Amino acid sequence: MVAVSGYHVCSNLFIGKHLYVDDLLTSKKYRSQSYSEKMVEWLKHQARKNNCNVLHLD
Repeated sequence: MVAVSGYHVCSNLFIGKHLYVDDLLTSKKYRSQSYSEKMVEWLKHQARKNNCNVLHLD
């Protein structure tokens, strides 16, 4: 495994329906090789697919 993310789709009054990213990790050996960027792009796709207003990475 190179990169992993934990997320869930939820809703609140402040931002409405959103994809909340709990964790975003890349293996130390593979850092600085754009894997996190690719994971964020995949997460954005999941947000759009689930009709979310926002992708929230905390």
